Amino acid sequence: MPAWILLTTLILLLAGCTSVKYVNANSTDADFEDDKAECTQQILKATIEANLAAESSGSYEKASTTPTTNAPLRQRIEQCLQSKGWIRESRPE
Repeated sequence: MPAWILLTTLILLLAGCTSVKYVNANSTDADFEDDKAECTQQILKATIEANLAAESSGSYEKASTTPTTNAPLRQRIEQCLQSKGWIRESRPE
């Protein structure tokens, strides 16, 4: 699968995930959006690179089960945000 299709699909999937609120003392919504964009970019880049490396080496099965690509994308983005000090806040729906 071409990398741009994968990237576009993942971005569209993430765009629908807006019901979760993250908080970080002394940070603004703009700070959150910047950190989220950075985390998303890092994780998508790592995923695409791992998949391309696996395709070129002929070991796609092995690469798809490595720690960097095993966790669901949202979970990996949440871990990145937490490493930047963001805490997921429960919001009643």
